Amino acid sequence: MDSPQSAPKYLRYEDLICGVALVALAAFALWVSRAYPLGTTANMGPGYFPRAMCVIIGALGLVLVVTNLLKPLYVPSSPDRLKLRPLVTVASSFVAFALSLNTIGLLPAILLLIVISSFAITKRSVWEILAIAVALETLAFLMWYLVRMPAPLFGKN
Repeated sequence: MDSPQSAPKYLRYEDLICGVALVALAAFALWVSRAYPLGTTANMGPGYFPRAMCVIIGALGLVLVVTNLLKPLYVPSSPDRLKLRPLVTVASSFVAFALSLNTIGLLPAILLLIVISSFAITKRSVWEILAIAVALETLAFLMWYLVRMPAPLFGKN
């Protein structure tokens, strides 16, 4: 008699690929920024911040790769299906934001982004989406005010 086969075990390739991609991106950015003078901590040059970000991003990528390789293999209960709804709605919200920013202004464009992307997840209530919208609109206004962004808040310039 044949013995029953156990379920196949898999690495979480999404995490592994993302970790390797982060490390590669950090290495590429370090290579590109090699010509910028670094400076010192007290007198930072134009290469200080990009290199610091590259080190942080590369370290996070390494953490992602190492934790993925050290944790037990993943046994799926059922085959994973590609979920198109979140992908399409989030991508559509970014496109809508980019196309509407100069015509309706920053705050309405952010609201449009939130409304469209909220269709990606069905588990959120209207009140949660409204709270997220208010928080992001407030943060956007504060950033617009503090940084003096050239984008109009409402309508065209």
